[in-house]
Order: sequence, then structure tokens, then C-alpha cells
Amino acid sequence: FSAIARWVTATEGVTGECDPDAQESRDAPMPSELIPLEGIAVADALARTGFSEESFHRLLWDVSEDIRGIIADLHTVMETGLRDEIRRLAHSVSGASGNISAKPLQNAAKALELSAEDQPISEMRELLAEVENAFAVVAASVATLRPAEPESEAGDEDPDPSDPAPDAQDLLSILETLRN
Repeated sequence: FSAIARWVTATEGVTGECDPDAQESRDAPMPSELIPLEGIAVADALARTGFSEESFHRLLWDVSEDIRGIIADLHTVMETGLRDEIRRLAHSVSGASGNISAKPLQNAAKALELSAEDQPISEMRELLAEVENAFAVVAASVATLRPAEPESEAGDEDPDPSDPAPDAQDLLSILETLRN
């Protein structure tokens, strides 16, 4: 689980070290109504990691953004034909998706990783398309977890970029006004 520690803050209890208290949380009963996420085995991930569902959702947001970037890098590297780099990037997607129990994505990325050994680039491109399709499912699921953006009220305008940002005193003043 040390790889997960990269995406989770220390305040959430993941340090990469074996923590006896973490075992207790893994043994705790699972909530009866987990939010189902297509492409992700949520109950498996929570049981394995000991994360709360809320912490796991934050992890999903971060990991999915990382995977999105790696897939973009895979497209770039695919054009160069650098097999070792394709293998390394596919391995990263496989590992990250395994950490969040996104099994279909993990399997697709693993197939791409193994194909980098000796398969034609055309076949690797097809496998990359499968990785993208599996990731699209995961990304759509993760998108359902993000809070909706508040709708702007009539008359609200985007801030003028030439206006200076408020300083600390302005922010304190605003907070004080909100308290009253």
C-alpha cells in the first residue's frame, strides 16, 4: 500500500508502514449501502485499504487525474515507439488502477504493458484504446462523486482578472462579516 500513500495525506492515516490499528479498521463491518461505482470494486477496495468511503472517494479523484495524464503520455510515447517507456507507463496505470480496485482498467493496462515486449505498434494502439475505454468508465463513475458546482445567480459576473487579489486583512474582514 505504500504506492497509495502518494495520493493520501498523512492525516488520513496512511504512511506506507504497517499499522496495527489499520488492521482493525479493515476488519470493521462495511457500510450496508456503499455508493456503487461502475468499473471499481468499492467494497473490495475499502476492505483491502481500510479507508473510509469518503477518504476513498478523495483518493479516486486524485488517482483518476493521475491516470488521465499517464494515458495522455502514452499517446505521445506511442508515436515514438519507445517500448520501454510504453511498458513503464502502462505499468503505472495498471498499478494505480489496481490500488483503487478498478479491475477492468487494471487488466487492460496490464495487457498493454505485456504487449510492449514484442507486439506491433498497431496492436499496442488497439490495446491503448481498450485502456481508454476502461478508463472512461472509471472517470464517469468518479465524476458522479464530485459535488455539483453552485449555479451563479443572475447578475454574477466573472471576477475581473486585473483586480488585485484580496490580502489577508480583507479575508479576515470578510470572515468577520460572515460570522455576524
